[in-house]
Amino acid sequence: MLDSHQIIPAVRSLSLGEAGYLAATQALVISADKTIADMVQHLQGIHPSQIAESQLIVLVLPTAQGEKPIGVLTVSELAWAVATQRELATSALMSLARPPVTLPAQTNLQTAWDTFQAQKCAWLVLLEEQGVFAGVISRTALLEAVVERGGLAGQLSEPAPDSDYSPLICSQPVHGYWSAGLTHFLGQVGDGVAQVVNDGVWEWNLTTDRLVLSPRWKALLGYGPSELADEWATWEQRLIEEDRSTLNNLRQAVQVNQANCIQLIQRFEHRNQNIVHGLVRAVRHSAVNGEDILWGVLTDISELARTQQELADILDSSIDGIAALRTIRNGAGQIVDFLWTAVNASAEMVLGRSRNQLLNRQLLDQVPLVRQDGLFEAYVRVVETGQAFSRSLRITQVDGRDAWLQLTAVKLGDGLTLTFRDVTQTKQAEQVLQETNQQLERRIEELKFRNREMALLSEMIDFLQVCVTVEEAYTAVADLVQALFPGCSGALFTLESTRVALEAVATWGPDPIGETLFYPDDCWALRRGRIHWAEHKHTGLLCRHAHPLGSQAESLCLPMMAQSETLGLLYLCTPQHDSLSAPKQQLARTVAEQVALAISNLRLRETLQQQSIRDPLTGLYNRRYLEEALEQAVCRARRDRSPIGAIILDIDHFKQFNDTFGHDAGDLVLQEVAQFLQSRIRGSDIACRYGGEEMTLILPGATLEETVQRAEVMCQELKYLSLRHGGQTLGAITASFGVASFPQHAVTVATLLQAADAALYQAKWAGRDRVVVAQS
Repeated sequence: MLDSHQIIPAVRSLSLGEAGYLAATQALVISADKTIADMVQHLQGIHPSQIAESQLIVLVLPTAQGEKPIGVLTVSELAWAVATQRELATSALMSLARPPVTLPAQTNLQTAWDTFQAQKCAWLVLLEEQGVFAGVISRTALLEAVVERGGLAGQLSEPAPDSDYSPLICSQPVHGYWSAGLTHFLGQVGDGVAQVVNDGVWEWNLTTDRLVLSPRWKALLGYGPSELADEWATWEQRLIEEDRSTLNNLRQAVQVNQANCIQLIQRFEHRNQNIVHGLVRAVRHSAVNGEDILWGVLTDISELARTQQELADILDSSIDGIAALRTIRNGAGQIVDFLWTAVNASAEMVLGRSRNQLLNRQLLDQVPLVRQDGLFEAYVRVVETGQAFSRSLRITQVDGRDAWLQLTAVKLGDGLTLTFRDVTQTKQAEQVLQETNQQLERRIEELKFRNREMALLSEMIDFLQVCVTVEEAYTAVADLVQALFPGCSGALFTLESTRVALEAVATWGPDPIGETLFYPDDCWALRRGRIHWAEHKHTGLLCRHAHPLGSQAESLCLPMMAQSETLGLLYLCTPQHDSLSAPKQQLARTVAEQVALAISNLRLRETLQQQSIRDPLTGLYNRRYLEEALEQAVCRARRDRSPIGAIILDIDHFKQFNDTFGHDAGDLVLQEVAQFLQSRIRGSDIACRYGGEEMTLILPGATLEETVQRAEVMCQELKYLSLRHGGQTLGAITASFGVASFPQHAVTVATLLQAADAALYQAKWAGRDRVVVAQS
């Protein structure tokens, strides 16, 4: 068997689950038929150093197989019994005992631990075969810590020897009757029992206000029996200054009958100037002579205090908040609350409360929000199931900043430990990473959208580049801009021929755009010469040509410029707020620039084309265009089997106009005759200046008869054309007409023109001012 001093090293060398047992040989074993007086006498014969730490008394019944344990009690329980029993000699020791909690000697540590937890006992009695006593093992030995439980707050007739050393003043009345007092008690048994438990006994006679301090009480502070006076001044002087007020408050509470049962910790200054932590416990009773007595003991718990302080220092050194809670159960055994039993410095900061505000107080009273957050139910599940619980919590600190904590709850005995780890930096890093990822996703989506916009813009540019006319470009823009600006309506405006007003040449979208014809001064963008964005709720900034769409609507006007020349306006509007954001405005600017450039190029191309196929003086098509157009007309006529009429006319005596009135007058005659012909032909007909004063008309689909008739009409009406130049009347204008028809007179372009030219020659020779038809 192991000595009790060998228990802790043995526990360190064994792990739970290994076979074997730990026992203390110094358990005080005595026959169950002894009296209390027998036990006291037995204790007085043993030196305190030989009792060691067990302080357990095992009552055994001798049998043929060996001693069988039938009851246990502690030395502390015996000491209290001695103080409260009148007849020590006749009281059976067994009356103080309780049935032992037993285990087979050949057990393992796991089973021992489970038994401690289930039975909630401080000692286990180990048995050999047939129930023979083998030894004892304490919870202290197994856990390497002194764990005591308080019991003085209940019925004083059943005092509990264990205590958690928490300060306590109980005002409950004392039941039962007590001894004649400390002096009578010491006279019978001396100071032996107190010496056995290393406690200093003291007595305060409230009737006479006399204080008696035992020699052991004085020895605990390093003094001899006669070196300290038995008075309150001695007690107060030995206390450190911070604890003196507690003593005075206690004395006042006792004197006014507010404290009948006392338990508190006080710090004394030892003779060698060390600090002695003393557990002061006392009970109040009436002596036989009627005197009011407060009887108590002083227990040196300095080692335990140092251990607790070391543990507290270790806990306080942790950057994590650590707290311990013990369950509070109702009569049915259900958990109704928790009691704070330990809190480190970091936990104080996290919880925003000091230790004094938390320790020995109920959880729901101090932190009621745990029930709303579902934490209380989670704590109950941890205790009942043994499964750990973890959750991230967001709290607001005292300085107003938000912080993240990782809360972990783990079962510990009939309670749990809480760990609060500050994970704010980790959460912030995760949040930054999440925000960065979200920004990246948004950027990717924006990039995809921009790529789509660029693709549509490129497609629009391609279409504009292959458009032949500006009208074709207007139609393409109306379709392509809708895809670039979904949800927007709009219009494309260009300056009309007089360049006085702008006219809508293309519109799109479901919403009204406003005026389709307006003056440049009606648009802020054209007046300022730059882009103009307006919210429709600000009506003063809305262009006069725009149609208001509501308070959330917005519109955008973009002047279309090319080579410092205003060509028109791109207008966009939408009833939805923020649809024309800065990126959209930049896109619209690009669209306006590209459309303006395309329109400018198309107009330039049309101008160059017109210059290449039209006579600059008369505006009629030139001979080159005539031959190309007539070739196409002949091909169509062959395919359709349709006729073509050809008329060549020559102004009679044209040279006389030049010679008489000058070349300007001759040019005027050519221009007026050309305008005369333009006004008398169909849209499908072609009027050309063939050369000099000769002009040609091509009439697709016209028969010979129709051609001759039209030539006759023009020949007659031309005579009525009256011209003035330089204040002079130029006189009558006549012309000779030669008429030919395809395929009646010719089957090719060249022969058709030759036939008409030959007929013209005949008209000239026949006297002019007439119509001559080519010969078949």
